[in-house]
Amino acid sequence: YVCVHMRPGGCVDTPGWVNSIGVDCDVYASEHCAGGRFLPAGAWASGVDFGEPEKHCCACGKPPDRGPGDISSDSGCVDTVGWQNLFGATCDD
Repeated sequence: YVCVHMRPGGCVDTPGWVNSIGVDCDVYASEHCAGGRFLPAGAWASGVDFGEPEKHCCACGKPPDRGPGDISSDSGCVDTVGWQNLFGATCDD
């Protein structure tokens, strides 16, 4: 089994990804990155030379995952009940 870590915002770390020296997203999240950005002291471990963790690890900036053709999957977005625009259209229109 592959453990998949769902991060805030619907992001999932790329299963099985490790950088060029065998470091995974859990280590990046605890030592190099936070809140979708590299910590100042961890920026050296980014980019192509380190397997682009910013594209694989949520803590380093990987965008939320989307299903094919689904612009809302796992986004955490919820329509405001009763909302309508100036013309009376709702989110369902």
